[in-house]
Amino acid sequence: MPVIVDSAGGLVLASPIDAPNPLPRFHNSAVDGYAVCSADIAAADRTRPVSLPVRHHIAAGSPTPMTFTPGTTDKIMTGAPIPAGANSVVPLEIVERRGATVLFERPARAGANVRVTGEDIALGSRVLDRGTVLGPLHIGLLAALGVDKVSVRRRIRVAIVSTGSEITRGPKSLRFGEIYESNSVMLATAVSACGADVVACESVSDSVPLFRAVLDRVCTVADVVITTGGVSAGDHEVVKAALRGQDQMRFGGVAMSPGKPQGAGRIDGAALLAFPGNPLAAYVSFELFARPLLRAAMGLADDERPTVTARLAHPVTTTVGRTNIYLARRDTAGTITLASGTNRHGLGGVLGADCFVEIDQDTTDLVRGHPVTARLL
Repeated sequence: MPVIVDSAGGLVLASPIDAPNPLPRFHNSAVDGYAVCSADIAAADRTRPVSLPVRHHIAAGSPTPMTFTPGTTDKIMTGAPIPAGANSVVPLEIVERRGATVLFERPARAGANVRVTGEDIALGSRVLDRGTVLGPLHIGLLAALGVDKVSVRRRIRVAIVSTGSEITRGPKSLRFGEIYESNSVMLATAVSACGADVVACESVSDSVPLFRAVLDRVCTVADVVITTGGVSAGDHEVVKAALRGQDQMRFGGVAMSPGKPQGAGRIDGAALLAFPGNPLAAYVSFELFARPLLRAAMGLADDERPTVTARLAHPVTTTVGRTNIYLARRDTAGTITLASGTNRHGLGGVLGADCFVEIDQDTTDLVRGHPVTARLL
C-alpha cells in the first residue's frame, strides 16, 4: 500500500528503497568560514600569514553556481555550495578579517570541512530493506532523499466487542447488578500500543440477535474482531450461542489460568478471537494470542517483549495441570513479586505490573529466591 512519507511512521516497508538522489546533493561547506584552494595557503604560519582578497559571499541556498578564482577566497556559510575550484574551507574562528582581505595563519588540508557529494548516501545505493519498521530517523532520511511515497504493510484494523448484560458504559449511575465496562477500552489501548488501528469499540448485552447485529456491522470495517465474555460454560454465553456450529469457528479450553475458555475462527471475512470476560484473563489472552498475531500480520517482529531472569521475592504455590500466568513487578532489590487481583480477577492488584511470568503446568511449589523468567511489558 503506497502512503506519503509523512504518515508512514511505525509502518513496515513492503519493498526496498534505493536512493533516488545522493546525500549530500552537492559539495557543501561543513562550517561557516572561507573557501580556499589549499595550495594558496600552504606556506601560511603565524610569522608569515597569507592575505587573500574576499571575492564572494556564498549563503546556504545560493541559487547561482560559483566558480572559484585562485589567489582569492570566498566567504561561505554552513551548507552553502562549494565554488568550483575551491577544495577546503577554513573556519571563521581561526582567521582574521581585515576589511576586504582575510589573513590565514595556518595551512589547510585539501578536503577539510567539505561535505562531498554522496559521501553520506550514494546515488542508487540500497537505503532501506523490505521489512524495515519506519522510525523517525528513517522518515527523516527518506524526506532528505526526496522520497515522497513509500510502499508499506498497512495497519491491521481491529474491532473490539465486550459482551454481558451486566456491563454499561460510563459515566452514569449504575443500577443494582451493573458494572462499568472496561475490557473494550483496556484492549483498545493494547491494540493501539502494538501498532494496529482500532476501528470499533463496542459493548452489547447477552442477546444473540443484538450480538449478531453488532458483529455483522464491525466485520464490514475490521480485519480482526476481538470479543470478551460469553465463551465459558454458563447459561448466557452469547458468543458461543451465536457462533457455535459455524464451520470456521472453534471453542474450547486452554490449560492456562487465567484465560481457560477461548474461541477462534473467521466470521464474515474477518478473523475472530473470543476471549474470556475476566479482565485479567482478557488482558493475558491478548498478550499471549492476539498481540503476536497482529504484529506478524503487519510485518512487525514477532513480539518484541524482551525477557529477564530474576529470583522470586516470595514463595509461590500453583495448581498442577495448567500453565499459570502472573502479572508481576520487578523490585528495586532485583527480585520479582508476582501480582494478581482478587481471586485472579480484578485489576487493582496488578497496577504497577511491568512484566508477566509463566509457571509451567508441572510445577506446584516454588521457594523464595527461585529464578523465574519474566517477559517485560
